[in-house]
Amino acid sequence: MTEMTEMTMEETEERMFALHTSRGLEDTEEDGEGSNDTSEVLRTTFRLYGVIFVVLFCIYCFVRRRYPGAYNVRNTYEHLKCDLAANSYGVLSWIWGIFFISDLDLFEQCGLDAIALIRILQFGMKLSIVGIFNSIFLIPSYGTAKYSEETADVNDTVQQLSLSHVPPGSPVMIATVVAAYILFGAAMYLILQEFKWYTVHRHVLLSKPQPNNYTICVSGLPLEYRSNQAIRDYFNDCLCQDTLLDTSRDVVLQDCVLETNIVLSIPKLEKLVMERDALDAKLTHAINVRDIQGKTPMHKTKKCGGEKVDSIETYSKEMEEKNNEILRAISKIEASTESKRQTSMRGDVDVDANLSSSPSAQEQSGDNFADDSTKSPESKRSSSIMNSIRAGKEDGDIKDVGFVSFRNLRSTMAALQMVHHESPFEMQRQEAPLPEDILWNNIGKSNKQLQLGKLLSLTLTTTLCLLWTIPVSFVAALNDVDALQDLIPFLEDWIETAPWLSDVLAQLAPLLVVVLIALLPTILLVITKLEGSISDSSEQASLFLKLSAFMIIQTFFVSAVSGSIFTALQDIIDDPLSTVDLLATSLPAQASYFMQILLVQTFIGVGVELLRIGPVVVAFIRGKVGPSLTDEERNATWLGLRPFSDPAPFLHAIKLYRFVLYFMVLFVYSCMSPIVSYIALLCFGLLTMCYRNQFVYCYPFKETGGKLWGEFTNIMVVAMLISEIVLTGVLVLKKSIAATVLIVPLIVITSLFKAYIDQQHYFVTKHLPGRRCIEVDRLAHGDPSFDFSFVEGTYIQNALRADKNIPGDAEQMVESIEVEA
Repeated sequence: MTEMTEMTMEETEERMFALHTSRGLEDTEEDGEGSNDTSEVLRTTFRLYGVIFVVLFCIYCFVRRRYPGAYNVRNTYEHLKCDLAANSYGVLSWIWGIFFISDLDLFEQCGLDAIALIRILQFGMKLSIVGIFNSIFLIPSYGTAKYSEETADVNDTVQQLSLSHVPPGSPVMIATVVAAYILFGAAMYLILQEFKWYTVHRHVLLSKPQPNNYTICVSGLPLEYRSNQAIRDYFNDCLCQDTLLDTSRDVVLQDCVLETNIVLSIPKLEKLVMERDALDAKLTHAINVRDIQGKTPMHKTKKCGGEKVDSIETYSKEMEEKNNEILRAISKIEASTESKRQTSMRGDVDVDANLSSSPSAQEQSGDNFADDSTKSPESKRSSSIMNSIRAGKEDGDIKDVGFVSFRNLRSTMAALQMVHHESPFEMQRQEAPLPEDILWNNIGKSNKQLQLGKLLSLTLTTTLCLLWTIPVSFVAALNDVDALQDLIPFLEDWIETAPWLSDVLAQLAPLLVVVLIALLPTILLVITKLEGSISDSSEQASLFLKLSAFMIIQTFFVSAVSGSIFTALQDIIDDPLSTVDLLATSLPAQASYFMQILLVQTFIGVGVELLRIGPVVVAFIRGKVGPSLTDEERNATWLGLRPFSDPAPFLHAIKLYRFVLYFMVLFVYSCMSPIVSYIALLCFGLLTMCYRNQFVYCYPFKETGGKLWGEFTNIMVVAMLISEIVLTGVLVLKKSIAATVLIVPLIVITSLFKAYIDQQHYFVTKHLPGRRCIEVDRLAHGDPSFDFSFVEGTYIQNALRADKNIPGDAEQMVESIEVEA
């Protein structure tokens, strides 16, 4: 490593270029030296990683019933109970038992997000089976292709059964085109079927009595609408005919707006509540120490040199003071907000002038606010209030975002699909997230902040994508050990001393790719947060798109194309005719490298996921450190350390983007190297088994609407187009005019298919149809037991509800804790 670090940048770039060129082309040289036997590499991958998987899998089968607290979480802890988890099956019978659990049961007890992910994996299994069907005629066609000088060096068994073995201009490539039509035609048909399934289940979810189904989020509110009453009146006038005055009876009927909640800026109150919650935890623990251990808990007032005091007495006094602060802060905020609302409603300040964007109006408004000497006290107060509304710097300042909850689904869906203001970024509406999914710190950011955040996020993502090429290219190059020795000279001596090191290095590339894939989400998540998403689910959706783009551009194209095309550009210039033949052979040959990646990622990933190695280690550490005197303390997360009773939710975006590579490899190489379909079926099958099991037994129920399914489907269609274009390019390099002409219509068909589903299919899944709204509303309002308790008060900021949890005094709180203990 020392010698490597001492190289100049120019030398490193030259060697990297030479290494990549050799990796893509050495397999086709006449003497065949320096090429890794593809079949042997795959056999070694199965022997190494396959054995690791079998060992991990056997361990899991042995421990899953012995340690239900770790491997059947949803049947062990009452608050996570799931009826499906009650049947843990036998040591091996669980493998097929989980496949008999219906999609409906998974939807109801695991959520639409979970079943959508499983359906994606099953979609991959179906496509793999189609690829296997194609292999029935592709393998004999490729394997019996006529001898040619251009393919004379293709002597590996796996490559002989691929397009690499077919000589240029051979009519055998018509079979490749037929296989492409079958594969991509089946993919389009299956996508349409999946749309039908998803739409039905999505509408079922949108019909449920959940707070987000009856609520919308409106951002960019003009000043005149920044009050609960003003926004209520607007939507009542806009949507609800029942609010109109019935002149014949001279009565006003019930409106359709249930409640409105304008978001306030309350950083100081939120800080007070956080401090109070921390004190609450300390006081609770101190009482537990006294009651369980029989000791009087003491602590120092300062970390260094402070005096020791009675913890319960001290924390009780601090709690009482903090509670009083919170009560005063909330009262002040409520009074301030009401004053601002009344001021804007009375029109003491010219709101229209304040909204004007012309320089003259702004100058005049600024002069009016600045010249206090000419104003009455009431006018000064009004100006100060309106300035604070605009500035948004103090607790109680009104943000330009509000949540509007309706009494029926019909009004909710109508409000979501209407344009509410003539200005592009005024009164924007979107489906409200679930209350626990809201990122309150991002609520109320100005349009300028959001646009700059998105621009910065795009810039950083693009820059990272370009720079990420360097490590991915290096890792991809590790697959060729002989060429690697040119880059790192001292490796030659090492390999001569230990020949087994050559096999280890050959297996290192796919493993390191998996490691890079694991690191990427953390980096991109930091960049994604700059966009200011209002919910965790929308943030995850944005992260998924970035990760998917990285997966396609970096992991796939850098690894495949750079090893076959980009690094051979100089050779194309020097000898165009011979190099085209070499590229036509080497590009299909890259399939073995991606089969390695899929196998490594699946074997290691499934084994680690089933054994829950990360959560088990974390839970073990949590059991040894942190508060643990009572069940409540033992079952609580402490400093990020989660016990088994508080499992982390499933991170759909981070898991789902990794499957993009599986589909990309299947689409690109299934027709060129049919054995890929068998590998893909094995991987998709293991993944389906794994996640069916984990959703039923391990991951807590969490519903965010299954929105990533639509994003993933869109990525799949794009991947299909890219794959067809790559396949067309290979046929061009193979000099098959007939096959090239025949496959072009497939690209056109797929493009038309994408245009077709983009028109309405995605839109329909986002909204509940009007007739369905009417049916659900009639049933709901005809049910005497139906009420709106599930939505009332849920979109009030958590800190503003803190006073509801404050006992009369600290002594009462201590007594209540003692009773619970």
